[in-house]
Order: sequence, then C-alpha cells, then structure tokens
Amino acid sequence: MASRGYWNMNLEQTIQVATSRLHSGALDNEAQVKQAVILPILRALDWDDTDPESFRPEYSVHRGSVDYALLDRGKPMVFIEAKRIGGLDAGGEEQLFGYASNRGVPLLVLTDGNRWDFYLSMAEGVPSERRFYRLELQLEHKLSEYMDFFKQHLRRGRVISGEARQAAEQRHASNRERERARQAIPSAWLALLTEPEEMLRDLLAERVESECGTKPEFDDVEAFLKNLTRSNQGQPQPGPPQGPVVRPPLIPPRSQQGSTPKIVGFVLGKERIEVGSAIGTLASLLTTFADGDPQFMERFAKRTVSKTRRLVARNRSELYEKTHLIDRHSKKLENGWWIGTNLSKKQVRVHIETACAEAGVRFGSQLKLIER
Repeated sequence: MASRGYWNMNLEQTIQVATSRLHSGALDNEAQVKQAVILPILRALDWDDTDPESFRPEYSVHRGSVDYALLDRGKPMVFIEAKRIGGLDAGGEEQLFGYASNRGVPLLVLTDGNRWDFYLSMAEGVPSERRFYRLELQLEHKLSEYMDFFKQHLRRGRVISGEARQAAEQRHASNRERERARQAIPSAWLALLTEPEEMLRDLLAERVESECGTKPEFDDVEAFLKNLTRSNQGQPQPGPPQGPVVRPPLIPPRSQQGSTPKIVGFVLGKERIEVGSAIGTLASLLTTFADGDPQFMERFAKRTVSKTRRLVARNRSELYEKTHLIDRHSKKLENGWWIGTNLSKKQVRVHIETACAEAGVRFGSQLKLIER
C-alpha cells in the first residue's frame, strides 16, 4: 500500500516522506533503502518501473549488475548504484564506473538514500573529479534546491531528450572554473599584498579609522601589507588557532622599513619650487606643465584613471567612486582642475614621472625632486 500511495504524490511530497523515513532509523539495509527512498523518487520523476524498455533493476553488465538502469527504448542513459545508509565510499565509485566502462552511459548516480552523488561518466579525471553534484536529503533546508536539481538532471523527459546531460556538463564545467578560481585565491592575495592596490589599501585604512578614530598614513598601510607578505611567504597555511593569537604590529620594525625621504618640491631647469609636501609638489608640477601646454591636463587625466578613481578631473565629483572620500581627499589646482590627494609617497613619485613623460621632460635630469 505504501508503494501505491507514493504514485499519488508529487516530487516534493515524495522527498518529504523519504526524508522522514531516513530520520526514523528504520532502514537497516540496502533493500529497504531502495524500496522506501530510491524507487519512490524515481517514480515521482516519471520513471515507470514496470516498463522494461525504460527501467530495469539489476541491469546486467560484463562485471556484474548495476542496481538500476534508466533507459531510452532499451539504451541505458543513467546507471544508479545503491548502498545501505552510510555505505558510500571510494570502492562504490570504482564499482559504479567499472559497470559503466565503455558502455557510453552519460550519467551515473551513487546513493545510500540520503546522499546522492551525480557523475559525468565520460568527463576527464578520476571518478571523484567527475562528480558534478552532491545532495543530502536530510539537509531539509535545501529541499527546494534538491527538487530543482532532480527535475533538471533525472526527470525522464529531460534524460531522454539529452537536456539532463547538457545541464550536467554545464554544471561540471562551472564547478571546474570555480575550483580553478579557488586555487588561484592565495597567489592573487599575495600579489595584492606585495603591490597593494588602492582599493585594498583604502579599505584597510578606513577600517583602522573606524576602530580608533584616526586615519593612518597610506605609507604605513602599504608598509604593513608588504611586511605581512614577507612574514607569510613560504609559510604553511595556518590551521585552527592553538592558544592566544598574536597579531602583527601595524607598522613593521624600523629595521625593515628602510629610509624613505620626504618629497618637498622640485627643480625644473633653473626654476626651484619648494612647497613642503609630496601632494603639493605634484599639484604644483601639474600646474606648471599645464601653463605651457593647454592640452596637457586632458592627456595626463587619461593616463591616470584607475579602477576606482581618477587622479585629476575637471569636476570634483568625478574623482572617486566612493563619494565620502571627496571632501577629505581632494584639492583644487590653480588651473581649475581637481586632484585626489589620498596618495602614498610612492604613488606621488610614479605620477610625477608620468607627468614628466607626458610633458616631454626627462625625469631625473631635466626635472629633479627636492627630498629630505
């Protein structure tokens, strides 16, 4: 009677009943898992277990028999191997792939009723690398996701039309892309720390300000990030903390900082301009170049646009994507343009070199910085 009742339930109701039986602890062996969980779900996915042209239990293969074969007019499209609850292991994978070897069966399923592992049989790699999805019915908060997956990848109409295989291949490809990206995270993080980008530096500086009320110097933030890289390179990834966590200092020891002179002005030809700060030096130099070349600022502006900001702009509002930075970190030049001032000394030097190149002035010979 229970089996007949299942025929009158939709997929959601079927899975709910199956999940309840899994929770009951009454399913002691593989046969009970098949009858109480696997078969009802397959029936709810439109597979008729009375039709030998579309459904065969104990399907014979040259190395034995697979528990269920789902077929299209006698041609196997899906192999399903069942185990007792908690009985899934690498041996089950090898057994299932052995059954499917050289038979051209697109999709393989290994399940103990609760956990369902789905594989592309003809993908590259060892069996575990060909798995494109895993679901666990006892994770009831994912019921909606699991229903959608079953319908996309195991409903009879989609399996026979080939849509299920296409969806599986797309998911498998997406999984591989995600894994490649995941493996690239550590090296990308180290690259960001080695040459900190503006966004990372700004985020850290803003967080420091929110915690202590004072915004740190950008040079100190960059020095901290680079020192963090030196400390972590070549070290194994840390596991869970054992004992108290010792945090690195915000500013590295002076022995590691080196000596960075302060830019206070420049000498251009016979003209000496001293303004007392790196930002002031850059601003004065840009004004000087613009006085001799009306198109200089337009050309320089195009060369100094980054992902999150413009170094110079005619309108103050165009300097930053984050509008709260505009008031605190901008300055109006004498020629009417605006410049963003949240720059480290290293960045100021780079922009000065860029300005010289755009103006046709040799940095280091025709123009020299005044540093102290």
